[in-house]
Amino acid sequence: PAVFELVSLWILETTFWIPGQNVIKTPETEAIFNNITLPYMEQVLKRKCIVNLKSDCEIENVIRFFPQYKTKLVSLPFLLPNLKAINVTELRTKHENDEVLKFLFVGGQARRKGLPSLLNAYCKYCDENKNIKVELNIVSGYTDGKVNIPKSYNIIEHGKLPSEKTLALFRQCHIFAMISQRESYGLVYIEAMANGCIIIARDYYPQKEFVNFGELGFLAKPNDIFSIKEAICRSSKLCRNNRIKMAENALKKYNEIYSYDVTKIKYQALFAELANMK
Repeated sequence: PAVFELVSLWILETTFWIPGQNVIKTPETEAIFNNITLPYMEQVLKRKCIVNLKSDCEIENVIRFFPQYKTKLVSLPFLLPNLKAINVTELRTKHENDEVLKFLFVGGQARRKGLPSLLNAYCKYCDENKNIKVELNIVSGYTDGKVNIPKSYNIIEHGKLPSEKTLALFRQCHIFAMISQRESYGLVYIEAMANGCIIIARDYYPQKEFVNFGELGFLAKPNDIFSIKEAICRSSKLCRNNRIKMAENALKKYNEIYSYDVTKIKYQALFAELANMK
């Protein structure tokens, strides 16, 4: 109980994006940043607390505007005690079974998560690359509106699935693709890394950090059909060894940064620091 009291009172989680970093820059997003976000963040930082931001970029942003509060900032991933990583042997076996290259999309709010644009790009890719056998698996309850699914492009709708069945699909599929219109974080990207998928992510923060700016996956602009199609094309035309290497490096990053065994130690150290705050 004491630990939970500390969390609610002292660890404040928020986001802090400069316009253009997490969504497209517009006069409206600039006005919101200057008139709402900056004053709010200053109020947060004045409290007796530690502020947990989920990306290195956000920490750099805060230091840029409020350097006097640098020592209050941390960047700790979410605690995911039930997420178990695939092992390297399982990863290699999956990617060696690639007669049909399997793509996966997972997102309850399919429209916000960019499924219409992904479908458009995927179908154009299939029309232009008939020699490559591909499959697109979709897991969604379509909670923000039904999406029309083409019938002739080897697309499999699974509907809304329980967590264990969704994770089983991650372990079967080679490439996870979700190019959201808006996304503050995206735990599903971490689930993909843990299960040996290479990733097609949105070309904004913090997702760019997840894939090391393209080293551990591919980036595409939301709603940009050409950009998404190019990412699909590049990921599908990787030779098997390069695809396996990319997936192994993503898994390694998960194990070193996002796994529960690592994050719980960091949180324990943070709780100890909070307990000593005066």
